[in-house]
Amino acid sequence: MRFVLIILIILILSGCQNNTYIEGPELIEGNIRNLTIESLENGANSAVIKDHASIKTVEYLFSKYRWERNNGRKLTPSYKFTIITKDDKQINYWVGAYSDLNEFPCYRLCSGWWVIASDNENKMNGNIYKSISNSSQMYELALLLDNVENQPNKGPNRR
Repeated sequence: MRFVLIILIILILSGCQNNTYIEGPELIEGNIRNLTIESLENGANSAVIKDHASIKTVEYLFSKYRWERNNGRKLTPSYKFTIITKDDKQINYWVGAYSDLNEFPCYRLCSGWWVIASDNENKMNGNIYKSISNSSQMYELALLLDNVENQPNKGPNRR
C-alpha cells in the first residue's frame, strides 16, 4: 500500500511543472480603443467593450509578463478577443479553459483559463500561452466574459 501511495504522489508531482516564464507580446497601456469578445460556439454571441475599466482589465490580464512556452499541448479556445488600438491596428487573443484539456493531470479537473496571442499575421500562435489561474484573475476574466454570455440569444446552438 505504501508503495502505491508513493507512486501516486510521484505521478501527481510529475504533472506539476516548474514553469519558466518568458516575456510575451506587449499591449501598450492606454492604446486600446475598444475590443470585441466573441464566443467561438457555433452561432454564439459577441460583445463590443468600450468602457475604461474593462479595457484596463484586459491590459492587465494579457500583459507581457508570465507567459510560458507551450510544450505540445493542444489548446482549443472558447473565446476570441479582438482588440482595436487607437491607431486602428487589430490584435487577436484567444482564451480557453483548462477544464477542457482532456490530458494528464487535468482530465476536466483543473480550474483556470489560458490565453494565446496572435502571430504577425494575426493568427493564433500556440507556441506560447499565459495562464489566468489565480482567483482574482479568474474573477476579472469572468466579469469580461459575462458581457458575451448575457447577450440575447443569437444562435440556434446557444445553451
